[in-house]
Amino acid sequence: MADALDALAGRKGNKSQLVNDGLREWLKTRALKSVDTMLQHRLDRISRKQDRVSQQVHQGLELAVYTLEALMLFVQHELTVTASLQEMDAAAKAKGAKRYQEFIDRLGVNIAKGTAFSASNDDAVNGAREGSSEETGA
Repeated sequence: MADALDALAGRKGNKSQLVNDGLREWLKTRALKSVDTMLQHRLDRISRKQDRVSQQVHQGLELAVYTLEALMLFVQHELTVTASLQEMDAAAKAKGAKRYQEFIDRLGVNIAKGTAFSASNDDAVNGAREGSSEETGA
């Protein structure tokens, strides 16, 4: 080491200045690596927590979308299909049960396809109105 230091000092000048510069750079590099390692661990931890929160938010939004889809289909069904009944007889109850099952089936199809209410709204309203007018004889 002494021979290598003498050779470098002969070209550069002062040996102690050369050693000080080398030691300073080594400590700076080592300190930076230590800080980088600590920051990397902390950033990784924060990233994992952020991923978990993002996943939970996504699941919550997905549930909200399904709930909203069900509500909108129900309102659409009630406003476009259901006719006023004067008396609740067996035929009216059967018709109500059939309509409810159609509502549940439609909701399941929309959720399975991932389609939004607004995308299928026009076709459903037109089909429901045609079916309703045929049933009532209008």
